[in-house]
Amino acid sequence: MKSLRTLLRSRLEWIEDHLMKNAEKNGYGYVTPSMARLYSYLGSAPIPMSELARRLKISRQAVHQLVTEGINANFLEVIDSPEDRRIKLVKFSSDGEK
Repeated sequence: MKSLRTLLRSRLEWIEDHLMKNAEKNGYGYVTPSMARLYSYLGSAPIPMSELARRLKISRQAVHQLVTEGINANFLEVIDSPEDRRIKLVKFSSDGEK
């Protein structure tokens, strides 16, 4: 009998594969699975890059690279935090929200 963890991982992989196939059919083939995961953690409010790294369980450098890809695709933008200018916040651009 397979463990629950194995079954959940298998289902998640199926969902991600289905998502990426549909993205490609609709003209978003350049969106990688990593970018799709990043986008899934963005809500209506801007979020710090460090928080994205924590949620995605990847390095801040890797988040920075994914955010740069999102900026180049016109889906994301980076703004300064109103409380601390050292903190960069990520949010969907107007094109990204569409």
